[in-house]
Amino acid sequence: MENKFIFIEECRFFKVYQYLDKIVCIEIKDHIEITELDIEDLLNLLQKNLGENKYPTLIIMNEFTNLTKEAKDLSASERGTKNSDCEVMIVNNFGNQLIYKMYMLLSKPRVLTNVFTSKEDGLKWLRKNNKASKNLS
Repeated sequence: MENKFIFIEECRFFKVYQYLDKIVCIEIKDHIEITELDIEDLLNLLQKNLGENKYPTLIIMNEFTNLTKEAKDLSASERGTKNSDCEVMIVNNFGNQLIYKMYMLLSKPRVLTNVFTSKEDGLKWLRKNNKASKNLS
């Protein structure tokens, strides 16, 4: 499937767009620390544009992006996953992939979640799991 998308919006540290097959992509800018307030801004942007709908979500973590503990907690909360039916995080190297997989084992995400180093692999996984969730409903 071609990766055409509709641009939604950009805020301080995030660029958000949606592929034509409904996957929401959140790109986090490089060399920053994300705080709880930044996640609040992102969640408000998602709520404004997506309403109550749930979509598969691709989160692209760029180099040297750090989330505070409070930002991680909010992201993983019920409010933080309100618009997600499944999530993929794209990280920039295998070491970060292992760290996030360990974090997910310990924190038990509220939605089906995976981590990849390749955007293409992440999109493929989301499309597969999104189809599976539609077949169950």
